[in-house]
Amino acid sequence: MLDRYVNGQGTAGGTASVSVTLLLVEPDARLAEAMERRLAHALPGLIATRCETLASARAYLAGTAFDAVCTADELPDGSGLALLDLRDGLKLDAPIFVRTSRNGAATAEAERAGATACFVLKEDGEGADEFATEISRCLGVAGVEELAEEPEPAAVEMLDPRALVEALRSETGVVAHAINNPLTVIAGNAQFLLEMTRMMEVDPLLARAIEDIESATHQLSEALDRLAGLRQRIAAALGTADRL
Repeated sequence: MLDRYVNGQGTAGGTASVSVTLLLVEPDARLAEAMERRLAHALPGLIATRCETLASARAYLAGTAFDAVCTADELPDGSGLALLDLRDGLKLDAPIFVRTSRNGAATAEAERAGATACFVLKEDGEGADEFATEISRCLGVAGVEELAEEPEPAAVEMLDPRALVEALRSETGVVAHAINNPLTVIAGNAQFLLEMTRMMEVDPLLARAIEDIESATHQLSEALDRLAGLRQRIAAALGTADRL
């Protein structure tokens, strides 16, 4: 799952004065939530992109500039430390912070690979404060503030639930259609480039990046298929035609 979010809330008295782009590669959803929550306070104006796999992270780094990267050392499809080689191969300047659940050898390996800093986080998120503080320090941003109490939820206007569900169904169709067109172009070009790499001697780093792009297009296509299935089920429940 890919999750892009923007935290544009400033501290008391004004809007955010700092804009920091961060790629967060974390397969553990609970740890990711704890890390995001602390970073939102340590880095006002945070613009973060979250993904869960090495392939997705490679695709992001190949086409997007980030101020920093934070990755788990163990990802579902490989070692997060591989991103250090990718960064150097692409001649990027972003510092890479490594999250591990193990002390000792794992931390030493990350440091030898060139990680800016290594953090040990427990399953309950303990250690997230130190993680956020160190990243903010390395990026030259003010330190972490104490978490404020959660604001009371705003009063929600009572709306017709059926109308809301119908609006949701319609909007998912519009979004899926908007994504599908450029995705088709990307998938076609990725396939073409892969065929070219098989015919010519191409740098393995470039070939792997193209393979990652093609893999990402398959993941997105599968997600769109699931979205289409959901839209059809909603339409059936409402007794309406499944149209945009």
